[in-house]
Amino acid sequence: MIDKVEDKLDLFLIYELCKGKTMGEHLFDVKGEFYEGQRIYMVSHSDFYHALRTKLALLREFLERVCVALRMFQRLGIVHADMKPENIIIEYDADF
Repeated sequence: MIDKVEDKLDLFLIYELCKGKTMGEHLFDVKGEFYEGQRIYMVSHSDFYHALRTKLALLREFLERVCVALRMFQRLGIVHADMKPENIIIEYDADF
């Protein structure tokens, strides 16, 4: 943690930039283009998505790490008000 900013309603924690990509970026490849004046998106499943579906050891390790992080938040009394794939940073090695 680098810094914190507190006001009457919120506490913001500022962390260093982490390596890796968001969980959403790891799960899906999204490409957008314009077609007849509208933006059309092509969404495909990534290697990480397929690896989670086919490698039980990878899925187990991933879920264990998420649970450890959530337990740590709970022990410290931290409530994450915006838990979503875009707020989970993952370093994934395809050779696992």
